[in-house]
Amino acid sequence: MPRSSVISGQIIDELADPVADVQVFAMRSSYFQGAAGWSRSVPPARTDDAGEYRLTGLSPGSYFVMAALRETWTVTENGVERTMGYAPTYAPGTASLADARRVTVAVGQSSGNNSFALMPGVRRQRIGHRRRLARPAARQPQHHADAGIRRARPSA
Repeated sequence: MPRSSVISGQIIDELADPVADVQVFAMRSSYFQGAAGWSRSVPPARTDDAGEYRLTGLSPGSYFVMAALRETWTVTENGVERTMGYAPTYAPGTASLADARRVTVAVGQSSGNNSFALMPGVRRQRIGHRRRLARPAARQPQHHADAGIRRARPSA
């Protein structure tokens, strides 16, 4: 039986501090009922206290690495409160899959140093069971699954 491959790295925030408890996914293209899409190849990894993750059990191939943190915090600017959060972020640190970098692994290969920063954004209105999260650069809405508040950060 061939050895499985590994993708590892570190997730940091916009201040270059490591972020714990981030879910990290290895995604690859797949077909389901004749339609192309993206699927998670292995169970997600979680970052440790140093922000480090390790995706194991991968088959050889090319993957997109995506990080998601459902944490929110409130910021007050000019008397207006805004709820902030992180957009689902792809390596090398983009909220757009079109700008993401593929990580390719061979049989039994370990690909390290796949580190990147989460992309912060402003939480928009709640829409059903989903929330909209503005992309920081383009300020275009990014759909993000609703998870509520897990840990609050102090207001700025």
